[in-house]
Amino acid sequence: MGARQAGVPILTLAGKQFAARVASSILSAAHLPDLSVKSEELFIDKAVSLAKNPDEMMRIKHHLREQRFALPLFDTEAWTRDFENALHQIYHETQSAAGR
Repeated sequence: MGARQAGVPILTLAGKQFAARVASSILSAAHLPDLSVKSEELFIDKAVSLAKNPDEMMRIKHHLREQRFALPLFDTEAWTRDFENALHQIYHETQSAAGR
C-alpha cells in the first residue's frame, strides 16, 4: 500500500463542508457508506461501537486490503491516464477553436 492508502478506515460526519462531502464520497466509493453518519450522536455511537468491536474493525480493514486493487477509487494509474487524456482533448479542442 502507498502512503496515501494506509488501510485505516475513516469515520465521518456527513455534512455540507467540502471535507465531509469528500470523505462521504470516498467511503461510498470504497463500499463503506455506513462509516458516513448523519449526526454527532451517530458518530459517537459508531466510534464507540468500532472501538468495542475489534472484529468489525478487522472486517473493514480486510475489506480495504482486498478491494484496493479492484475498486476504481484506488486505481490511480487509470485516474491519471483518464485525466491526461482529458487535458489532451481540451488542448486539442481549444487549438481547433482558435484556428477557426
